[in-house]
Amino acid sequence: MDDDPGFLPGDLKEKSLPLLAGITDALISMHANDSEDEKSTRATVEHIIDRANIEFTSMAYFRGRSIDDAVLIIDEAQNMTRAQMKGMLSRGGRNCRTIVLGNLAQIDDRFVTPASSGASAAVNIYRHYEKGSVLIFDEVERSSLAEFTEKNF
Repeated sequence: MDDDPGFLPGDLKEKSLPLLAGITDALISMHANDSEDEKSTRATVEHIIDRANIEFTSMAYFRGRSIDDAVLIIDEAQNMTRAQMKGMLSRGGRNCRTIVLGNLAQIDDRFVTPASSGASAAVNIYRHYEKGSVLIFDEVERSSLAEFTEKNF
């Protein structure tokens, strides 16, 4: 929560653009087909993001906020500490649904392990929460290279 997003020029939206890359890449991959060129697909995805009122931001901008009437998606949660996860999950307000995404085999933060990951803590804590669900997938969807790397690196 205390990580400084840096001194990049621009407003909050412009500073958050790098965080958008993973999502836009995934949306483009899901919606692309051989009959459309990538520019057309990218333009469609950008239009969807604008029209759907999707906001991307760094955890650094969440302190003190309450997220009401929204779906909060916390991506790359495997790299979060327990304190960061608590900070994010405690921001959920009225009618907020939260989805936590992460793969413990893809931790790339030198200070986080599968045992200390905020994602692990969330699974262990929220499996006892009557209004929550925990889904664990056992396959890698990205590629055979990603799967091989997870198992052997």
